[in-house]
Amino acid sequence: FGLGDAVSSDPYIKVIVGGVSVGKTEVVFESLNPKFKVNHFHFFFEPDVYNPMLEGRNPGGGLVRLRIYDRDQMSSDDNMGTVIIPMDLREPPSTRWYPVTPGSGKRYCKNASGDVEVKIEVTLPNALREALDKEGHEEEGHEEEGHAEDSDDEEDDVEVVLSAKGDSDVL
Repeated sequence: FGLGDAVSSDPYIKVIVGGVSVGKTEVVFESLNPKFKVNHFHFFFEPDVYNPMLEGRNPGGGLVRLRIYDRDQMSSDDNMGTVIIPMDLREPPSTRWYPVTPGSGKRYCKNASGDVEVKIEVTLPNALREALDKEGHEEEGHEEEGHAEDSDDEEDDVEVVLSAKGDSDVL
């Protein structure tokens, strides 16, 4: 993470989904290459958010922001950059590195640098998963036999588990 010529920092990450904070990691003291221990964040997308996402539109509610801060004891915490992750609910679970960007507005950090490794797992409601599978098979020219759906006991929300893998590099 970048703070210019800093020798060390005390970084932590806040997870923001659709403008709402869903959690934060612990502070890793005196590190520019933190390994986070608490790193699973569960959140849900309701149908009014995930339906436009599945139609190819990605509203602000479908973006995940990881805001990286340097913990300060004597003053407010310093911004170290932002990672922006556009959610694609059709993608299988994946782990990849995302670049730290300067951010914008009051969270702008001109010296932002580095990458954060993130794992994303998405759990779709059964009815939605089956509809997407059927849609994919129809596009490939396959037909599926109908089967009864049992959606009475099922939630309509999409569950997302995001894991800050704990490894971060400084550029």
